[in-house]
Amino acid sequence: MRRLNRYIGTTVFTASLGSLLVLVGLNSISELIVEVRDLDQSYTFKIALLSIALRLPSAITEFMSYGIFLGSIIGLGMHANNNELSVMRSAGVSFNRFLWAVMRPTLILLAIGFLLGEYVNPVANNFARGLKDGEDIRQRTGEAPFGHWYRDKENGDFLHFNRVEVGGRIFGVTRYRFDADGKLIHAGFAEQAIYQRDGYWQLENYQQSDIYDDHIELSNEAPNPWRTELSPQLLNILVLPPESLSIRSLYQFAVYRDRQNLQSHEYWLGFWQRVLQPLMVLSLVLVGMSFIFGSLREATMGSRVFLAVVVGFFFKVNMSMLGTVSSIIGFSALVAVLAPIILCAAVGLLLLTRR
Repeated sequence: MRRLNRYIGTTVFTASLGSLLVLVGLNSISELIVEVRDLDQSYTFKIALLSIALRLPSAITEFMSYGIFLGSIIGLGMHANNNELSVMRSAGVSFNRFLWAVMRPTLILLAIGFLLGEYVNPVANNFARGLKDGEDIRQRTGEAPFGHWYRDKENGDFLHFNRVEVGGRIFGVTRYRFDADGKLIHAGFAEQAIYQRDGYWQLENYQQSDIYDDHIELSNEAPNPWRTELSPQLLNILVLPPESLSIRSLYQFAVYRDRQNLQSHEYWLGFWQRVLQPLMVLSLVLVGMSFIFGSLREATMGSRVFLAVVVGFFFKVNMSMLGTVSSIIGFSALVAVLAPIILCAAVGLLLLTRR
């Protein structure tokens, strides 16, 4: 029986790895097409290729579930086309045994995805973000087109940063403060802020304006040391999208934003998607196995793969749509992630009962 598990597992693992490489490759090509539009003297084609290469681990993590889904269908379909599954079933191999044989390589791939998501993606995406911002911005301030916004509830400030670098350096720091009636009473700008080991920020070339009803007072006196709950670790989380963060960072930042009474739904959504990924894969594998053992067992490989692509696309769109709807309406991110998983598993089990 171990030899049988190894035989099926090897086929599914190879097919899943191949499917994952195809999905990641197609995604990289589409990203390259987008990056070419942003090329200039500082952001060259070589830098764009390096940026895409640094984002490859994130793409692997993102498409891992769908690669396993396609791989399970292709791997088992190859055995079905050779009538090997029929022989195995006639020999008394149960459906649960097939399920375990498929899940064993799946767990290995999920473990690889987990390690990439926890230890590789945050670092790689930080470097990729730095390349995307442009090499020449490091010597300039006040020129970033969008930057990053942050609300410091502790000091009552609204902050905007033109650029955030790894290691505790911020360029183009703008601070706004309002009174209880929502009236702007203070505005300040520093060319850069450097994080010190003692737990505060050193502002450089700071200019501020204190706004009163009848006049405005200008000053160059920086609030040094500038103490805030905002740390380099939180900044690195702030500038990265949720899908590029580790599970631990997602949880910590979601809790932190809850304490600040800020919107944290997208971080909770990313957290639950990562935590429940094994259940997501299991539900997709059940649907995939229903294509092999259920009412579609006589179908051709091409039709199975086509249906798998359609189901995977529907699942991804459904999960994204529920995530957006949950953010607008305000229901739990956990429900938004669990609902498609339960629906997919129910469909798979229903199809398998008709085998």
